[in-house]
Formats: sequence, structure tokens, C-alpha cells
Amino acid sequence: MLYILGAVVCESASILLNKRMPVPLKPLLQATTMTGLGLLVSLPVAFLELPVAAPSTAAIAAVVWYALVPTVGGFLLWYGGVARVRGSEAATFTAVAPLTAVVLAALVLGEQIGWVQALGVAAVILAILVLTFPIQAKPRSLA
Repeated sequence: MLYILGAVVCESASILLNKRMPVPLKPLLQATTMTGLGLLVSLPVAFLELPVAAPSTAAIAAVVWYALVPTVGGFLLWYGGVARVRGSEAATFTAVAPLTAVVLAALVLGEQIGWVQALGVAAVILAILVLTFPIQAKPRSLA
């Protein structure tokens, strides 16, 4: 749970920092940077595993597919969309990733959704609704 929270916080910070830059990075550069950083972080652990289990051709193909389609493609779509909305809207929707994970875990993996998870999902959806549709204050009359 802390890893997911950390991922959401880091993604939100990344979006907001890019919005504050005098010249925001282009989506392709952002996707390349994020993918490259992910590769650098994971390589040391991958090399530790290499002597234990040599990767099969199918495993290498799966990594290449995952690197190109959901990672690079996902980043391109995400950062392209983020460039078109306010930072607060984009940061709010980073919460969709954990919701998707919970739903897919239940549907694809058959995991049980307990009351704690259901409460968390409801809280995230409520937060998204509140942050997406802020309540407008009524103007005060001068009378």
C-alpha cells in the first residue's frame, strides 16, 4: 500500500513540477525520461537475478512488449493529456491507477474486495468528484 501511495505522490509531484516549468517538457521527452529512469532503477536488480535464472525468449519478448506498449504508449498518452488540462485536474486523476488496479485484481485475478478496499475505492472516487467539480461560492450581495 505504501508503494502505491508513493507512486501516486511521485506521479502527482512530477505533473505539478512540469506544469511549473517555464517551458514544459514535450510528451515524448517525458515518456523517454520516465522509461529511461525506470530502466536505470531496475537494471541493478535484474543483473542480480541473471546468474540465477537466464531469461527465456518469451520473457524477453514480454519485457520488450511491456516496455513499448503500456509503458511508452501509456506515458505518451498520459503526458499528452496532461499538457491539455490544469495541473490540479491531472494530479487528481493519478488516483485512477490504484482504482484500476483494485478492479482488475478482482476481475482478472479473482481477488476478494473487502470492506476496507471498498471504503478506499469509495474515498478515492469521492475525492476525484470533489476535486473535479469544485463547489462554487455564492457571491455576496452588497445590500
